[in-house]
Amino acid sequence: MSSSPIVHAINSADNERLRKTLMAIIADPRGKELVESELLVPSNNTEERPKKRNRYEICAQCDEEFEYAKAKEYECIWHSGKCEVDWDSGEWDDTNEDVFGPIDTEENREEYPDGFYWTCCKGAADAQGCEKGFHKECVKAKRAHA
Repeated sequence: MSSSPIVHAINSADNERLRKTLMAIIADPRGKELVESELLVPSNNTEERPKKRNRYEICAQCDEEFEYAKAKEYECIWHSGKCEVDWDSGEWDDTNEDVFGPIDTEENREEYPDGFYWTCCKGAADAQGCEKGFHKECVKAKRAHA
């Protein structure tokens, strides 16, 4: 199935296109039922008419997707501190921000991890997280999608 045209189309579509396609699918009751079974689970709500909640969430600590109903302790690994420029590392000795641009960027953290450190554990930017625990659901304002 991985080489079928529909799989290729799904893998090459952008998020907006996929979202619009899902919206069209849920217009049909059978499609809605299928999508609900994949994306929603019963809430812990005790009201007479049970509500549903997202099956998958993005963790506020590690930025990974997790299945809410199956989350386990120690599954989430993250840093509790901030990732800062390590001016003493020697990585930036020959770097002039006026010439090369800002040092403290996501791109530089990925390309030069030894030039940054985590304030919580002093590990380099690419060090595995120093905290372990349950995933934590992001609390975000609802976004409107066209």
